[in-house]
Amino acid sequence: MANTILEQRIREGTGMPEPAPDPEDDYEQLRRAELRRRLTAAGVPLIERADLPGMRDRDILSDLAREIEVYLRGLSVAQLACLAYGHRWPEPIPGAKLPKGFRAVPSPQRDGVFLITENCTRKIAVRGEASRCGTARRCQTLPAGNGVRGLFDRQYMRSYAYDDDVWEKRPDGSRLTRIDFLNEIFRRMGRELFPEEYETDAG
Repeated sequence: MANTILEQRIREGTGMPEPAPDPEDDYEQLRRAELRRRLTAAGVPLIERADLPGMRDRDILSDLAREIEVYLRGLSVAQLACLAYGHRWPEPIPGAKLPKGFRAVPSPQRDGVFLITENCTRKIAVRGEASRCGTARRCQTLPAGNGVRGLFDRQYMRSYAYDDDVWEKRPDGSRLTRIDFLNEIFRRMGRELFPEEYETDAG
């Protein structure tokens, strides 16, 4: 199995690039082991006791691991890239053209206030099809007065919208980090980066 090779090379300290676990091997077991470690460290019980007669106890680890797998497999490449590496926000520069994805409009509620919208500009083309993560962040400026114009109003924290608030919501209790999203990228890249090794494993 790819994992056995991986563990052996880690022990040997070769420092060579390693293939991500194949979806058909024990990748899910690796994730469950890591999830078990995180939940245990956080003091979360892994079994939820049923409080109704005739109901079975719920295996939180099993249910949550499945939710995580479904969530990760459902993310687009652009969404994964932004979760792993961070968004690419527009960078306005004084004296230069406004960057793509940056918009400022007067507020309909308050004179002298501008509403700022920034759209993530990361665009990834995979096999001829372009995709974006669909994230936007919004803020507003201070009202005009006392010669101050254009500064961000810190009373209003930036708000984020995630493509209709669908993909960004992670399973409750998942404790996913950027490393998890990077692992999913590597998993998907495994067959492209190490085709010979996967063919060897399959044989």
